[in-house]
Amino acid sequence: MNCELCEAKKLTPWYYSDSLIWIADCETCHVPMGVIRRHTMKATQEEYQQLVTKLHEIGTKVFGENNFYFDHKQRKIKDHLHIHARKNKGKGK
Repeated sequence: MNCELCEAKKLTPWYYSDSLIWIADCETCHVPMGVIRRHTMKATQEEYQQLVTKLHEIGTKVFGENNFYFDHKQRKIKDHLHIHARKNKGKGK
């Protein structure tokens, strides 16, 4: 299997990494993206909680408090769960 998210190459700035998840700037849209390490679309409760907690912390640092939202849409890679933190339109940096 050839999956960019499983490979987890450090092509953009990384914010966080542990045994369950990693968070880095998305190579395509240049916003923080949280990824579970396992190749699946169904995160465990622990994986999902870790992902949204850390992505919220990073989104707040990057865009400011309440100036971003989580985008769960799987656009380019449809079979490996990842979530983008996107700036609210007209707010933040």
